Amino acid sequence: MAYDVVVIGSGPGGHMCAVRAAQLGQRVALVEKGKMGGVCSNTGCIPTKALVSCAQLARKLKNPGQFGIRAPAIEFDFSAALKRCRLSASTVSQGVSLLLKSHGVECLEGEARLESPSQVRVGERLVEATNIVLATGGHPIHLPGVSYGPQVITGEEVSALESCPKSVIIIGGGVEGVEYAGIFASFGIEVTVIELADRLICAADLEASQLVAKSLAGLGVKIMTNTRVEKIEGTTVTLNTGQATNADLVVIAIGKKPNIGADVLGLGVRADKKGIIVDQHMRTSIPNIYAVGDVAGGGLAHVASEQGVIAAHNIAGQDCSFDGVFPYCIFTVPEVAAVGDISGVGAAVGRFPFAALGRATASGDRVGFAKVFVKDNLVAGAVIAGSNASDLIAEAALAVKNKVPVDVLTSTIHAHPTYAEAFLEAVRDASGCALSLPPKKSAPLK
Repeated sequence: MAYDVVVIGSGPGGHMCAVRAAQLGQRVALVEKGKMGGVCSNTGCIPTKALVSCAQLARKLKNPGQFGIRAPAIEFDFSAALKRCRLSASTVSQGVSLLLKSHGVECLEGEARLESPSQVRVGERLVEATNIVLATGGHPIHLPGVSYGPQVITGEEVSALESCPKSVIIIGGGVEGVEYAGIFASFGIEVTVIELADRLICAADLEASQLVAKSLAGLGVKIMTNTRVEKIEGTTVTLNTGQATNADLVVIAIGKKPNIGADVLGLGVRADKKGIIVDQHMRTSIPNIYAVGDVAGGGLAHVASEQGVIAAHNIAGQDCSFDGVFPYCIFTVPEVAAVGDISGVGAAVGRFPFAALGRATASGDRVGFAKVFVKDNLVAGAVIAGSNASDLIAEAALAVKNKVPVDVLTSTIHAHPTYAEAFLEAVRDASGCALSLPPKKSAPLK
């Protein structure tokens, strides 16, 4: 069995790499030991976003009268939402399988082991590979000394829950932790978030982080920052303050580690704490071995997908590089998204509140803002917090990556009434000429 490309892992990076390589005329095999689609399709992105959709509707229905809906008392069934999220995961996983087969990618089931830079063993089969792409993802970091079980789980196991807990402790106030906090709280579940840092999602824009904290608190979430977990016994969590707190369920969401096997390191593939070290072409220290996604420190599904495509192009002899420009999205309450340089250093800062946005007012989603950072008449970065932020950030990403001049953006007609107008007005505000805000003397430089 000989192939031009053997991809290990079927998550976003792996299956997108396999599809693109096949489109470019390569003979491709993909190895997967679990369900097709990897963590993203089965226990991560897709099932959690199914739960996010249920949670959004649940929040709307807590006050249906404002939308002209009269109904008897509404009951929320979290177990039914869990079933829906598992169905969504299964549907997408099956879709990945069909996609690969439609492109002629041979799917090999089993655990892969690298025997050499050109040989992969899958069970009893030895596969010859001109090129190998490692897309093996990552796994949740476990707290040492903690006994995991039905009531103490990682975020990847939330979708497997069979019943609704009355109370949840979430350890970790990063992206995963705040997403689950918003989901659970929307269904009336008592939630406590414990975070070691001084604020939630500390890697995000400060204003966005503060807005998320305020919104979660409004849903009844108890937030404990600057707090360290000393031990967990059963579902009782003891903190560095000496306080102990208890819940029906403990969810540990403190990050991931890359899945790097001893076989890979044994061949001389270089790695550090973040993952396998790659160049801008996604090549490792062994020229015919590539790595993409979480295993290479990627951390985001859409980054993994792009890296997989880049690897496929380079394998096919086309010079293609990863430039590092990508948006990140947090599906919490409200959504948060950002792209580019958001430090604000040397930039004119434009800001537009959703409260001044006609569509947001009409839809009842007035919490949020768009913020744009302009340097040399170009958008250097943007932050959007509010309804549909994960979709709205696409325009900002396009502007940052392609260095679109501000006047091109401001002269592009945006449909009304839409959420997209928030980005347009924030860009205008950076130049001191927002049309839907009171006048200001000049765009501030930070």
